[in-house]
Amino acid sequence: MSTTASTSPATARLFVSSALERDETGVEEKLDQGLALLQALTHNMSDNEAIEGLTQHVCRNQPSHEEVSFGLLAIMLTEPSLAGRFYRDLTLVSRDGMQTFIAQLIQVAIERYPKLSEVARNQLLWLARELIKHLVSGTDAVVLNLLRQVQGGDVSPRNVWLAEALLNLLCENSIWLEKFPILLATSVYTYLRLIVDHFSPQFAQLRQREVEFCIKTLREKFQECAMIGRDLVRVLQNVARIPEFEAIWRDLLERPTALSPSLTNGVAQLLATRTPRRFLQSRVTPDMERKLYFMTHQVKLGQQRRYQDWFHKQYLSTPESQSLRCDLIRYICCFIHPSNEILCSDVLPRWAVIGWLLMTCLSNVEASNCKMALFYDWLVFDSEKDNIMNIEPAILVMFHSIRPHPQITATLWDFLIRIMREFSKPLADRIRQGIHTSLRVILEKRVLSSLAPLFDYPRLDNELKNCIRENFAEFYTADMKKQPIVIDDIQAVGGGVPGGPSPIHPVLVDGSPVIVNCERTADMAKFSDDEDENNSAVFRPIKPEVKSAPTTATTLPQDNIVKLKQEVKLASQIGGAPKQLGGSAIDDKKPLVMVTGVGGGTPTPIVVTGGIAATGGNMPVTIQIGNNSDGSPSPPAIDEFLEGLPEPFKTHMSQLQKERDTESQCAVIERLMQDLIECETFDRPLAKQLGACFSHVLTDEFTRNVLPDTLNNDTLENAIGTPLFVLLRSFCQTSPQHESRRAQLQILVEMSLYQPRLSVLLLFYQRVKRVHLTNQEATADQPSRGFDSNSSPYEELVVAKNAKHSLEDALRDDLALCEQAGHIRLLCFLVPEVYSQFASAALGHSELLHLVLSVIDSSQLQQLCCQCLQGELTMLTQDNFLPLAKASLHWETFEQMAFWGLLQAHRFQSEWLLPLLPLLNFVNHQEACNSAMLILAAQKPSTELVQVLLSRDINDKDILVLSLLKHWAILCADVLAEVLATMVVPQKGNKRRRQTKSQAAQSTQQALLHLDQLRQNCGESTDFFATEPLHSALQHAHVAANENQRARFAQLFALAADDDSEEEYTPVREKSKARSSNRGKRGGAGSVSGSPQKRSGNTTSGSSKKDRNDDEGSDTEYDSSTEEETSKPKPPRKRRKQLVSDSD
Repeated sequence: MSTTASTSPATARLFVSSALERDETGVEEKLDQGLALLQALTHNMSDNEAIEGLTQHVCRNQPSHEEVSFGLLAIMLTEPSLAGRFYRDLTLVSRDGMQTFIAQLIQVAIERYPKLSEVARNQLLWLARELIKHLVSGTDAVVLNLLRQVQGGDVSPRNVWLAEALLNLLCENSIWLEKFPILLATSVYTYLRLIVDHFSPQFAQLRQREVEFCIKTLREKFQECAMIGRDLVRVLQNVARIPEFEAIWRDLLERPTALSPSLTNGVAQLLATRTPRRFLQSRVTPDMERKLYFMTHQVKLGQQRRYQDWFHKQYLSTPESQSLRCDLIRYICCFIHPSNEILCSDVLPRWAVIGWLLMTCLSNVEASNCKMALFYDWLVFDSEKDNIMNIEPAILVMFHSIRPHPQITATLWDFLIRIMREFSKPLADRIRQGIHTSLRVILEKRVLSSLAPLFDYPRLDNELKNCIRENFAEFYTADMKKQPIVIDDIQAVGGGVPGGPSPIHPVLVDGSPVIVNCERTADMAKFSDDEDENNSAVFRPIKPEVKSAPTTATTLPQDNIVKLKQEVKLASQIGGAPKQLGGSAIDDKKPLVMVTGVGGGTPTPIVVTGGIAATGGNMPVTIQIGNNSDGSPSPPAIDEFLEGLPEPFKTHMSQLQKERDTESQCAVIERLMQDLIECETFDRPLAKQLGACFSHVLTDEFTRNVLPDTLNNDTLENAIGTPLFVLLRSFCQTSPQHESRRAQLQILVEMSLYQPRLSVLLLFYQRVKRVHLTNQEATADQPSRGFDSNSSPYEELVVAKNAKHSLEDALRDDLALCEQAGHIRLLCFLVPEVYSQFASAALGHSELLHLVLSVIDSSQLQQLCCQCLQGELTMLTQDNFLPLAKASLHWETFEQMAFWGLLQAHRFQSEWLLPLLPLLNFVNHQEACNSAMLILAAQKPSTELVQVLLSRDINDKDILVLSLLKHWAILCADVLAEVLATMVVPQKGNKRRRQTKSQAAQSTQQALLHLDQLRQNCGESTDFFATEPLHSALQHAHVAANENQRARFAQLFALAADDDSEEEYTPVREKSKARSSNRGKRGGAGSVSGSPQKRSGNTTSGSSKKDRNDDEGSDTEYDSSTEEETSKPKPPRKRRKQLVSDSD
């Protein structure tokens, strides 16, 4: 046996990882131990002797067998030149057909593959080839797990190398592959998915080989591939434009039996076959799977942002990685099925993760594919066979997006309606039935108690609303508006800060009573996974069902080309993607829409940038342009409001709609507001019409970030120089006594129904005008329109919108809107306005403060602290500190550190901390304890402070009090000794004299306990206890203590004992008098002879002294009579003979 193998640890050559990373699985340690054992057993031995030694060790027991297997695995992965010889030895010494070795290889492939070095990855593939060559049982599981490591949406050289290497391995061993149907089907499913990622010219050769492998396998082994089920249709649609797959599609649609004799119904038969969960799991790497499982089982709702940011940075940050989102959504819907306990808890729900994936998708094509993946199980849903957990996330994403992201709900409705009609014309009835069945089961199982909020909410487009009612008539009844609707008041889909518990209160949704409920009950979702599939050694499959996108050109009726472009623009806004119309070149990766006019002619291609076309890839969609059934084009939505407007408002609004120049629009609004001031017949219907018109015409004002990058008077003045701020300026500058003030307020209330960010912009306007443009108020020719500093326009708007909605909640909701829109700088800009102008509502509001601290970064925190130090901002006061500090104990670490940083930026007194100290748990409240400890360490100890600290219970894990006492004992020993002396011995006039007998005893007991803990942690350095006040106090405490206390604190009292003294212990007050009247003198009645230094040197003998008072055998308590007695000096007692040995 060769002994030339490197003797360095296996992990140094096997894995590439930093020192901060640790292997929680223990694989690296086992490999190191196995390699060391292998070298010890084979050192300086011939091959035969080494094999014999290994065989004897393997035969001892199973752990010994595993150690040798790990050693052989380690050396084969790190030493390519010796791998063949050691593989031969493995076949000779293995006692179980190499199954232990296979299990270890699978463990490395699953848990440590991303950290393997380049040499080890190559050797892992070499091992797989050798195992296949020797037909070792279980090798298919090894290859399955290696396929899982090929990440979708990743075109890095390392990932492409693995995909190509595994493809070579499968093609070279095609006969072996055919013996394992699951591996064969998984391979086809994997490479059908990867072909989409390899469309770049640099991967042309690899893509062609992948296509040939898939086509060959589908043609020859379609029966085995059919077990993939519905998702086979979905992935085939993504590659349908490749010529080889077009032929497969023709056979699948026209003569399916040519592919497989049992495939009689073609696509319908595949769609009716549930996809085993193992196939969906195969497209998520084990590392991703662990992160998703952690987020959906351990992370609380509202605290997921840091984990989502990390996941996005790790896996979704590149343009190519957008295609991975479909795999993740399919996996979450069909594989992650939380238990009832998790469903009823505050753990991050699946719909929030999926909503985040949809919100952050940057590719329009992939956004459409993500929606298809989300709704795929709806298309042919069968309540008898399918699991409701597969369809639950989609409806909950729609439901919980109504308030924070209504555009998400709208685009999902639009997509669902379109695929119901256009996914497959021959199967349209079956798909409609499946979607309707899904909604019925959702209501029956009470996933939602009602669909009314989804069918009719204020920001739902009228045309889409009518389309929903038309396609889901059986779910939309006239009496739905009369029923209370339950909406969970939870935060935005993409993350953010959830509101705390609040009482149930009614609000209105289009005139319907709605109950806003902040709690999730167990009755809303009582599900269990009713699918039990056979577990394998590698995959633990779950059940899935899937559907695909359209594969043929479809026709969408529209009114005219203008309306089409408007819908494409709207869809782009809904999908959150950038508008890309009007380019000179057509992007290959976006679906082409062929627009055909009414009179025929050549179709004009345009690129769909939004989510209105339900395509599953780059399939062309033909849209036929024509008129409505009545022959007239559909007018824009704003025309409905313009029709009923009286003059001159109608003229002004029409002109405002046509104008594109900002100055001209501002002038139009000025004239309109002037006419409004002069109007004598203003009523609520007119306010409603004007509010709706303004909301439509000025819609761009509400989506942009109004805060300029550079803040100065010029840029801020330009920021509020837009048409919307002309409207707000008119309202703010109109005197509250003027008749038109109420009319303008009614218009703003109506606008806020369509544009909730209106109140945010009003708050922004107020701050700019109040702080930055104070010298640019109303001109002298407008005496009745001066800014009224005695009233707040913002508060007026809040009350007018909903009198029951408190100002505190309104401020929180508006800042939350900034956070949801990603305008964190604007939020920080508004914080001083909120806390200065609305101090009574903002100060002490824990949810508002938590919202601010949860979204800011270190630079923004620094800015807030500077404003607090300069006196420009006050966010904390002594009155509200305690409730805020108690609430902060449950926040994230950065949020708590930010809170304490802000606290120190205020005019903070350490006395504020006193009520909080007894509430802090040293183990559970690390951030608060650390901050409080550092603040107090900078203060000198006072009687009140130390008294509160000593009231804390003694705990070995709680060293807060100990740390402070040791710190003060080093820096200011005399001051601390004086304070502690008053704790140990109550003084005349001290507040403790008014304590009851038991309270005084308990306080002294606590002080002695903490002093004893301090003694134990001081080691041999006990000079502090020799400090005069504390030394005398301990002497007095020893005299007054009962037997139990003397035994318990014997070593503490020993520090105050004096071997050379024949006198009685003297009270602290008398000592102080003696020092003040005759400094430097010693001796006399009632004094203790010897200096503190001398006494500290004889502490060991002090504990062996006999009690000098015969009456001290009875329990002595500290009360007022005792204090009076000890205040008088006692005559010296008769000297008693000291025993040589201690009777104790």
